[in-house]
Amino acid sequence: MVRDVMSDPEPYRPAAVVPMGQARGRLPSLVDLARRTRDPVLLTRGGEPVVVLVDAREWALVSRLADAMEAAAAEVEAAEVPRGDTVPLSEVLAELAEDEAAEARRLAG
Repeated sequence: MVRDVMSDPEPYRPAAVVPMGQARGRLPSLVDLARRTRDPVLLTRGGEPVVVLVDAREWALVSRLADAMEAAAAEVEAAEVPRGDTVPLSEVLAELAEDEAAEARRLAG
C-alpha cells in the first residue's frame, strides 16, 4: 500500500534509522525490512542522512511518479510561457530537493 504523506496527519517515518557502522553487519535484515514493510530504511553517517534503502517496487513507483510530475510541470511551464509568470523547472526541482533533504535531516534527528 502506498502511503499518502500529504494527507496523513502523522508525520512520515522510515521503517528504521540506522547508523552506517551498524548497517554493515545488518544489511541483509535491513533489506528484508524495507522489502517486507515497503517503507524506506534511512542510513546515517555522523547523524546525517546518507542513503535510503527502498523496496524495488516502491522505487519503481516513485520513479514513475517523479517522471509524471516532471512532465506535468513541463506542460504547465509551457502553457504559462506566454503570460510570463513562470518558474523554471530547475528551480522547482531544486526547492523540492532542499525540502526533502531538510525532512531527512529532521527524521534522522
